[in-house]
Amino acid sequence: MKKALIFVPLICVLFTSCVTYNKLRYFNNVNNNDSYSVERSPKTIQPFDKLYIKVFGTDERAQKTFGSGEVNGAFMDASLSSYIVNDSGKIAFPFIGTIQLSGLTVEQAGKQIQARLSQYLNNTDVIVKFISNHISVLGEVEHQGDFTYNEDKITIYQALGMAGGLTRYGNRKNVILMRKTPNKVTYSRINLSDKRIVQSDFFYLMPGDVVIVEPLKAVAFSYQNTTYTNILATFSTLASLLSAIYIIRTLK
Repeated sequence: MKKALIFVPLICVLFTSCVTYNKLRYFNNVNNNDSYSVERSPKTIQPFDKLYIKVFGTDERAQKTFGSGEVNGAFMDASLSSYIVNDSGKIAFPFIGTIQLSGLTVEQAGKQIQARLSQYLNNTDVIVKFISNHISVLGEVEHQGDFTYNEDKITIYQALGMAGGLTRYGNRKNVILMRKTPNKVTYSRINLSDKRIVQSDFFYLMPGDVVIVEPLKAVAFSYQNTTYTNILATFSTLASLLSAIYIIRTLK
C-alpha cells in the first residue's frame, strides 16, 4: 500500500496535464453534408462609424470638389474620402451640409447623398462603404489586440484568425463576447465547438465587439512564473525521484 502511494503524485501530474481531444477541436458535432440557413441582416450606419464616400460625376465642380484637396475639414483624394459619423448620426458633406445617415445601410446612404447632391450637381454617382471597423480579441490567442477590417461584418472565426488562432491553453467551449449597444453592454458565453453557432446572433461580429478566450482549467497549472507551476514542478520531480528509488530497490 505504501509503495502504491509513491505513484500518487505522478498520477496527479498526468491527469492535470491531460486535455481531451474534443476540447481541442473547433467542432465536435459536425456531420457530412450538414448545412444551416444563416440570416445575415445588413449592417446599418451608427454613430462613430467611419465611412468611405466617393462621388463620381462629369460635372467640373464635382471633379474639383471631390477629386482632391480638403473640404470642410475632411481630406479627400481620388481613392479615399472618409467621414466619421458624429454622435447624432450625421456627417458634414460638401454642398449638402449635414445629412442624417444613422440607421441606413450603405446603399441607402449612397442614394440619399446622391439625391441631395442632384440639387447642385448633375450626373453624379455615390459609393458609400464602411472602413476601419474594429474588433478586439483578448485572452488565449496567439496575438491579442485590436484589429481593423473594411467589411460590414465578419464572423467570430475570422476574428480569431486575425488574432492567430487559439493557443493550446484556449478553451473553445468558453469564449466571452462583449457587445456594446446604445444603451447597455452585454456579455455572452459562446461554445465554438457547437456547429449551431452559425444560427446565433454571435456568429457575425459587430464593430466594437470584444472577444475574450478563456483558458482551459486542465492546463491552467502550466503557466510559467506562477505558484502553481512551481508546485507542479516540485511534485513532478519528487514523483520521479521516488519512482527511481522504488525501481532500484526492486531490482536489488
